[in-house]
Amino acid sequence: IEDVSPANDPAALRAIADYLSSEQVPFTIATIPVYTDPNGRYNQGQPVTVALREAPLVASALDYMVSKGGTVIMHGYTHQYAKLPNPYSGVTGDDFEFYLTHFDDAGYLVYDGPVAEDSSDWAGGRIQSAFEALSAAGLPRPTIFEFPHYGGSPAAAAAVRATFATAYHRGI
Repeated sequence: IEDVSPANDPAALRAIADYLSSEQVPFTIATIPVYTDPNGRYNQGQPVTVALREAPLVASALDYMVSKGGTVIMHGYTHQYAKLPNPYSGVTGDDFEFYLTHFDDAGYLVYDGPVAEDSSDWAGGRIQSAFEALSAAGLPRPTIFEFPHYGGSPAAAAAVRATFATAYHRGI
């Protein structure tokens, strides 16, 4: 289950878990601990940021999903970068977090390179912040990492490798 954040509908998450459990299908939940829309793109121009601890019904639904055979995996910290469209809107779930991108004139996605702060320490800080946000919501510490949109630099990958035994992503 991809891009689960504090903005998700907890009833829908529970329904997904019930269905997959009834079919005896193990599943992963790519979890984003902090939802942010820093430019108010989907919030009438008002910036909004919500951590999982501020969305207890979603956190409870994630616990429920685990009880039904799901595995929480870390899918970045905010799944977006700064206030930039990267490449879409700057909103959680829409954009890359660890890599810069844009669309060319023909509408093709172009991978520009690592974010300005790129380093193992910076990526490790994002990972640590995500752990803290999950813990504050009472959720277990994930043992699997998935780069948002599967994009990360070698330095970010080193931080992931130093923290997780397993990662879902493709090499770029």
